[in-house]
Amino acid sequence: MRVPTTSIINHLRWTDSGTVWADWILTGHTYLFASDENKRSVRDAHTAFYRSLPGESLLLGIHASIDPSSVVERMLDGVDLDQCPLWGEEVLATYDTLTEIPLGERIFWLSVPLGQSSWLQRLRATSEAAKTKLLDQMGAPRRLPDEKEVAGYMSQAADIERRLVQFSPRRATAAQMMWLHQHMLDRGLVFDDTLPQPGDLASDLAVSAGPRAVIGQPLLDEGGQTDFPRGRLRNPSAFNDRLLKVTDVSRAQDGSSYQALGVITKPPLGGMVFPGSEMLGTIGSCGLTVDWAQRIQVVGRDTTATANQRALDQIADQVFHTGGDDDTNIARNTNLSMQEDSLRDYVGVLAADELELECRTTTILAVGADSRPALRELTTALSDYISAWHHDLLWPLGQQEDLWWAMHPGAPTSQTVREYQQITTTKNAASLVPMISTTAGNTRGSALALNLANGPLLEVNLPCGPAGLVMHDLDGASARDTVGSMAISAESGAGKSVALKKLTDASLDQGGIAIIVDRTEMGEYALWAEARGDVSVVEIVDPKFSFDPLRLFPGSEGSRVMQSFLIMLLNIKANDEFGASLAEVLDPHYRRVHGLDSGGAVLEHLISSSDETHLELAKKIRVFSRNDLGRVVFDPTLPTPDTTKSMVIRTNRLRLPKASTLANKHTFDQMSVEEIFGRAYYALVTGYARTVCFRDRTRQGVFVMDELTAQIVSPEVEDYLVEFNIDGRKHRAALLVGSQYVSNGGLGTERLANSFPTRMVMRMRNEKLARPALEWMLGHAPEEELVDIITKDTSPAVTLANGDEFVEEHRRGEMVMVDSQGRCVRGKILAANQAKRREAAMATGFKGAK
Repeated sequence: MRVPTTSIINHLRWTDSGTVWADWILTGHTYLFASDENKRSVRDAHTAFYRSLPGESLLLGIHASIDPSSVVERMLDGVDLDQCPLWGEEVLATYDTLTEIPLGERIFWLSVPLGQSSWLQRLRATSEAAKTKLLDQMGAPRRLPDEKEVAGYMSQAADIERRLVQFSPRRATAAQMMWLHQHMLDRGLVFDDTLPQPGDLASDLAVSAGPRAVIGQPLLDEGGQTDFPRGRLRNPSAFNDRLLKVTDVSRAQDGSSYQALGVITKPPLGGMVFPGSEMLGTIGSCGLTVDWAQRIQVVGRDTTATANQRALDQIADQVFHTGGDDDTNIARNTNLSMQEDSLRDYVGVLAADELELECRTTTILAVGADSRPALRELTTALSDYISAWHHDLLWPLGQQEDLWWAMHPGAPTSQTVREYQQITTTKNAASLVPMISTTAGNTRGSALALNLANGPLLEVNLPCGPAGLVMHDLDGASARDTVGSMAISAESGAGKSVALKKLTDASLDQGGIAIIVDRTEMGEYALWAEARGDVSVVEIVDPKFSFDPLRLFPGSEGSRVMQSFLIMLLNIKANDEFGASLAEVLDPHYRRVHGLDSGGAVLEHLISSSDETHLELAKKIRVFSRNDLGRVVFDPTLPTPDTTKSMVIRTNRLRLPKASTLANKHTFDQMSVEEIFGRAYYALVTGYARTVCFRDRTRQGVFVMDELTAQIVSPEVEDYLVEFNIDGRKHRAALLVGSQYVSNGGLGTERLANSFPTRMVMRMRNEKLARPALEWMLGHAPEEELVDIITKDTSPAVTLANGDEFVEEHRRGEMVMVDSQGRCVRGKILAANQAKRREAAMATGFKGAK
């Protein structure tokens, strides 16, 4: 048998049987860790999908490889490497890393045969197919379909396409159709290519000569008999090998693919219980590279009703003619009665829903390898996995070739396919929810994490099955419809700081600017900044730089920031006499007239004034300016940092009041000087970050606050952060925060916590902390399975003989994330790919035992 496709125009394929097929690539639905309500919505979408299919169809779930070079192209999208050489270095290092990791994604493919509207059209199509075969044998040019014929089929395909809207259909290109067939040839081999994208010039040029010129012709060997010498007694077990040896004739020297094709033969005995029946949709989590196909036939209600009544009449007739009361007849009548009861139940289901239809499906699973032993291991593992779902998987002997062709669009339905058909309803068929997407993240940006749809890594840099990739674009989602902000909740040492530094590195390498608050005593972000060499560090105690708003920002901008800072610091009101006097002195015109270019100059001006209000203001300010903490704002001799460059602002010596202190007037009035200054300084830092990140839309701006819990006691700080998330998209600015917990205000109030479109939870072994964190991430109560994953199987620690805990390298940085589109993914953070960067990012212990 030859490849059935003879011509391709647009997303239509003409076949040697005379039938024309239309091909689409569909988009799966998000399902991982979804609520039961959302799961039912996904099943309903699948039910509508099956009911929309016209007669026979072929649905494929193909595992496609991802070429690391395609990842590089997405990372470089929109970046000028002449201006961003550091990004080029990181991208190159990322490429080297990804070449060591098998990457893949699942492609959902629908192919539907289009009907001929009249007997004359069917006759013409059959005649043209016969002519095409004859011309091929003669080596003569073919006759391509005329424009009218193409237009008619395109109209039919458009009608079908409109019914597929819930799965966002994209018309398959000729290059993608060629790729699909080549994938069937190369299944399980290392040179299986990446799915070409529309506009891929090289692929389009290869197809332009016509499909026969570029489609590899298969040499199919049932049982792999050619592995044994002729004329000698072959291995007797080879005659029972349930495999197919597939060789691409055009490159036989590259070796053959050993493939096995199995069929699902019957559903679970207890029926399809939903949720819990998603065998086909979640098959990617089995840890194997598996392709699947469903040959689907949807039957109209009238046809189904007639057939069912005929079957009931036949059963009744058999019961009537079964005489005697011997054991054989009793058993036969019992079996017939069970069949009758089952069929009447089925008829009742169809009658109860006027939209319900009969759906006949043959489900084929395929695995491939480069050798018999490797294939045998795959088939055993897959059989065990399917058995756990209470389905039976059969590897038919002598029918491997028929099943292989059954996975090809354009191939007619064979007797083998009909033999393994399962008859059910569209709702039951939908309970397998085959089109589940594990894709998450953006289409460009930083290669943030591996998508571990197949489970956690089993060995260093080796997923238990091909991994996907999670990219994050700090400019927002790919359509720029949301802010790129992210919040991460994790226990200490789980890797949240590494993730934050990874994203910040990416922004800086692409020409962005970052403001980072470092509250750690060891100065972990200061160490990271030192390793980079292009980030300033501002200290509070013994400062090397001034953080005076009047010196950092010229004109009205500096006046506004300083005014907000002093109002909070002095605990005055903006509209009382002190607030009015302060506004007067900080007015840009007043400042120019009196030469007030710093906080120190303002203080000296107030001291020398004869105005009583000014003098009172000066007394209030001097309480703080004489304190060693106040130098960073009021010492005019300190140099100012370059505000066009990134900055780490150390706050480790600051004391912050507790939330309960701020909530009670008595305790509020008794705050220490350090607490008052700390509260105002954090608001100053937050306002500074907003100003810097928002002022230049030509570059990304990133504000990073790790361990947010200890920094967000002030309502003013939270107001700034909420505003950051609301308006950040308009200014190419993103807020990145980390917290050890979400409950009890760990991420501020709900107003702030829920303003992050992208949310991540990493290892959290305390279940009381894990549950609220997961509920915040998902937006609904988590399943027990997910709670167990986060508390027990996310970067699990190994206890050493001396009692210390250690996380193996290949399990570090695991997480669960919900992206800005609400898609959930389980993954592993990819730390910086350059050794120096990676060491700097892991300075907190993520590298070691915690």
